[in-house]
Amino acid sequence: MDWYGIKLLFRAEHVDEKEDEILYQETVLLVRADDEDKAKEKAANWSINEEVSYSNVYGKRVKWKFIKMVDVYQLPEMEIGDCTEVYSSFFYEGKGKEYKDTERLKS
Repeated sequence: MDWYGIKLLFRAEHVDEKEDEILYQETVLLVRADDEDKAKEKAANWSINEEVSYSNVYGKRVKWKFIKMVDVYQLPEMEIGDCTEVYSSFFYEGKGKEYKDTERLKS
């Protein structure tokens, strides 16, 4: 079995009101699986269980919705332990791009 890192994107929806801002959450899930397809399947099942709704501190209904798998990558063979790097990405800043690349928010 191999280790996979799977980056997931979730969005908070405020059920009863129009939103001025949209809150997103990026999660990197560490999955152990026989192959990439099985890792994706595990992540998809986990993501569905993370779609929860609740009343926030203001009494407003919030629903977290799974948007998509942003990235799936196999970790190199190594021992997983304290301070093990499991995700890294490169990006450019400049030429009209800011640090937070909003392209990844599109589904």
